[in-house]
Amino acid sequence: MLRCRDYLIDRIQSAKNIAVMTKVEVTAACGNAHLERIDLRHIDTGLPESLDTAALFVFIGVAPRTEMLAGFAATWTIKASS
Repeated sequence: MLRCRDYLIDRIQSAKNIAVMTKVEVTAACGNAHLERIDLRHIDTGLPESLDTAALFVFIGVAPRTEMLAGFAATWTIKASS
């Protein structure tokens, strides 16, 4: 049985413009008027890395806590249908 989660994982893994990174900490988000670069720290090694990027999606758990981004980033709420 194919679940929605499986479909999403397959789509993300096959997308050439998406990089899934685990065990990294975002230490800085940099840019003028829009995101231009993120600085990361690899948790396992402690090594830093900088990536030029115009977008960043962070997924942690199933209940995003985006209140702190109000006024700085576009956010929205999707209500589950019953």
